[in-house]
Amino acid sequence: MDKRRAKGSGYLRHNPDGSLTLIKSLTDPITGKVKKIQVSGPTEAACNKRMSKKLAEAESSIFTKNSDLTVTDLCNLHLNMKYSQKLITRSTMDRDDSTIRNQIDNSSLGHMQIHSITSGDIDTFFGTLISDGKLSAYCDSKRSLLRS
Repeated sequence: MDKRRAKGSGYLRHNPDGSLTLIKSLTDPITGKVKKIQVSGPTEAACNKRMSKKLAEAESSIFTKNSDLTVTDLCNLHLNMKYSQKLITRSTMDRDDSTIRNQIDNSSLGHMQIHSITSGDIDTFFGTLISDGKLSAYCDSKRSLLRS
């Protein structure tokens, strides 16, 4: 009898030829569709290594397929994923949603496509928040760490 695998680690199937097949489900955060990814290998370690590569490819393709996403879209997508995975409460989601609407969506950065953003755009965004008094100088010092 097979031992139980950890939650989220997928399903390991033994093939008649002695090899193993690892199957995992990946949910596209944009469409909500579930895609099954499977890899085969001689050992469980080999399957896990191949699965890691395949999952990285699949997750990176989410944003290359949807390259017209704006910063606001990406922030909302991230917020909804955190809430659906029960990583944040409803009140936190409401507060963060308000921040996205009031700070990001109302700025020029919020309407830019994610693939076209430069470090200068982000610097200008934070500079505007600081000069408008919406962000403290403490945050400005932390922003300088990101630039280095």
